[in-house]
Amino acid sequence: MEQYENSEAGSAEEGAQGTAEPEPEAEQAGDVGKLRREAAGYRTKLREAEQERDTLRERVERHERGQVEQLAGEWMGNAADLWLVVSDLGELRNQDGELDTERVKAAVDAALADRPHWRREAEYVDLHGGVRDSVPEPQPLPHFGEQLKRAVRGGH
Repeated sequence: MEQYENSEAGSAEEGAQGTAEPEPEAEQAGDVGKLRREAAGYRTKLREAEQERDTLRERVERHERGQVEQLAGEWMGNAADLWLVVSDLGELRNQDGELDTERVKAAVDAALADRPHWRREAEYVDLHGGVRDSVPEPQPLPHFGEQLKRAVRGGH
């Protein structure tokens, strides 16, 4: 009987302790909610970091495209035409991901070989010096004495 009484006493003590301590399911539910909020915060930070990364990547790409166009502008009339031939900026980068001027020059040369009318025309500078093609011959003016004789005779 003592065993029975002890087991009843043990279950009574467990019942008293059970009300004092939170149930494991309620504790897990609170922990799960806390973990979910924490994970949501990390996802938000991740999205912000990805957006910032994409913005910076676009800025770097615009800068590199400007550099390529500046290089291509030395040989092409309209450097933006190069993007009609080169579809991806990655084609102009080296193994380290940096722009390769030799690859840019090769792409420009290939484009100009196929489309020579894209070549930059030599700038014409006229300094208005040198010999002119059509310089009129000066007409000899009559002497003063001849003009005086004409005036006296009445002929103009």
